[in-house]
Amino acid sequence: MENTLFLLANPWLKNKSITIENYIPRNVYFEIIKYLFDDEIIILTGARQSGKTTIIYKIIQALLSKNINSKQIFYFNLDGMFEQEICQNAESLFSFVRSFGEFNKYYLFLDEAQRLDLSLLVKQLHDLQTMPFKIFLSGSSSLQLKSKLKESLVGRNLEFTVFPLSLKELQPQVVSWKLIQSLLGKIMIFGSYPKIYLEPNKEKKILLLNQLYKDYLEKDI
Repeated sequence: MENTLFLLANPWLKNKSITIENYIPRNVYFEIIKYLFDDEIIILTGARQSGKTTIIYKIIQALLSKNINSKQIFYFNLDGMFEQEICQNAESLFSFVRSFGEFNKYYLFLDEAQRLDLSLLVKQLHDLQTMPFKIFLSGSSSLQLKSKLKESLVGRNLEFTVFPLSLKELQPQVVSWKLIQSLLGKIMIFGSYPKIYLEPNKEKKILLLNQLYKDYLEKDI
């Protein structure tokens, strides 16, 4: 069973490369990859548009660079109905990933994980001995995510919070006070959410910022 949108989000499954444009190295990424092959479930929480999905793709790039077979890596955006159906239970998920090839380990990235009640699924996958999984969970609603997973993740997880870009991440190695003042001026007006910060068009920056505000107000609050 395949889905066009799923494959577009998982280009490596068709031996295509991942393209990440205008990436600014994130400090939290370097913390996460220290535990890439440890048993614990990795959880990424953080505000909308803070860069969680981009960091996920950078982690996938790191796995591929370490010669992990591309058919062992799966990214599920649980905003999609196809992905939600696959991840309803361990049996359907297990059957789906095995259809791409049988391996001793799979790397599962479940984005917007608060969309489903994953407590039983995550516990079942994490506790499997014959076919282990390395699980990465990401969600923009950390309270929802934690409330659904708190019992199943006791002693099984490492949590990392993804914040908007910090001044340390934005400034080059050699800096002047004038440059720092310029960066601070931009951040004070438009903030440091990566997509908005990197947008060169001032009018579009304002539109993106207004949209982000509406998403928080109408979808979260």
